[in-house]
Amino acid sequence: MPAGDVRPQRTKCPAASAGPANYADISRFRRIPFNPIPNQPSAAALFRPSLSHGIVKLALVAGLLANRLWAYPASLAVMSLFIVYQLYRFSFTHSAGLIVLSLFDGVVMVLIWHEYRLMRRHAAMDGRAGPRPG
Repeated sequence: MPAGDVRPQRTKCPAASAGPANYADISRFRRIPFNPIPNQPSAAALFRPSLSHGIVKLALVAGLLANRLWAYPASLAVMSLFIVYQLYRFSFTHSAGLIVLSLFDGVVMVLIWHEYRLMRRHAAMDGRAGPRPG
């Protein structure tokens, strides 16, 4: 190699030489996005919240169908958290679907609250603590 040449020498291991060319080579790999479509969430990122949302709701629906008294306030609390999260996401996405879903969850919450009051009233009339407490 000539005396004035500042190019890094090639070695068997590219990370072994500390020349500036290696930093440029490594930096190009940092720019490779995890998601191949820019500015779009990956399918896994969309699937995870939906899956957890569905599993939690299925567990609560099973408790409601079994007339478990604990399921009513638990459903109201969890659905309130889901609505708060959906409105939080709406602040970023401005998706009308999140508003529709939040309104639907609100209607379901009103129905759950109404059913919970009826269950408590019937339990008080029957003189028992409630329908099969969990």
